[in-house]
Amino acid sequence: MSADNGIYVLQSKCSTPKEDGSVQHRWRVAHASAIDNWDYYKNRNPHELSQYIKEVWGNSEVFYTEETALVEAAAMLKRVGYVEYGIDIIEYDGVIRGD
Repeated sequence: MSADNGIYVLQSKCSTPKEDGSVQHRWRVAHASAIDNWDYYKNRNPHELSQYIKEVWGNSEVFYTEETALVEAAAMLKRVGYVEYGIDIIEYDGVIRGD
């Protein structure tokens, strides 16, 4: 039987740009199953994507660099043990409320 799980790092945009005007990002880390639901909500049911993000990453700490998010992802993987899909970064071209 498949575990169908992984450690997923969500990269989203920040509502305020950097001083030079470029986009800032925020990262959140979660252990999740059935992440293929991401594609479903993003492509076929986008009005519910924010709720899906809240369900998967809603309790996650917000990281301000990709490096610190990946350090947390590695630590989470060690705590969880086995995951079928390893660590993966999901890029979200939107802003999460509060960022």
